[in-house]
Amino acid sequence: MPVSPMAEAGPQDRTGGDDALSQAMLRVLERVAGASIRTVSRKAETFRGISSVAPNVAEYWLEAVERIMDDLDCTVE
Repeated sequence: MPVSPMAEAGPQDRTGGDDALSQAMLRVLERVAGASIRTVSRKAETFRGISSVAPNVAEYWLEAVERIMDDLDCTVE
């Protein structure tokens, strides 16, 4: 199990990996867009995100979301 990068989050590192991470996050968000719409229709609170988060923290979050999606056996439509 990966160790949370929260403890090691330092200054943000702006590298080429940021774009790849952004693209991966976009793909995951597109996969759950339908679920999001259903959630909003049920008047559930919408997650608005966190600004200025270090890329390694975002990557840890993305990996956790991917594990959850795999556990739910979600497929790309």
